[in-house]
Amino acid sequence: MTLTLTCAGGVPCVKGPKLLPQFFDSNMVLQRAPQSAVIYGSTAQPGETVTVSLSGGKSWHGTAAANGSWAVTLDPQQAGAGKTLTVSTKSGNSQTLKNVAFGDVVLCSGQSNSAHTHSSLAHVPSGPSV
Repeated sequence: MTLTLTCAGGVPCVKGPKLLPQFFDSNMVLQRAPQSAVIYGSTAQPGETVTVSLSGGKSWHGTAAANGSWAVTLDPQQAGAGKTLTVSTKSGNSQTLKNVAFGDVVLCSGQSNSAHTHSSLAHVPSGPSV
């Protein structure tokens, strides 16, 4: 079965089975340098090469495990937006994400974090130990 979804402008953004979990989507933010973003999925064919390409010509490759899972670690990216990220397999499946940004990703949860405003965090030291 082939599934083709259409992105804005009528351009197909998925060809074949969806390669990425639903939380990887257009208009998302991935962690910027100095950390590396990791793109992963679980629907490739065992042993298949998975390629992740970023607009500008850079590509990274990974190989699917026996259960179809795969992970590709990108080189650290400078902060910026408007990138196109394409995941493709040797068998011809592909998924394209538009307007991907690289920046600082902060996850806050729980009631104790809810009491702090963003401006109160300005005095928190930064670095690998935080």
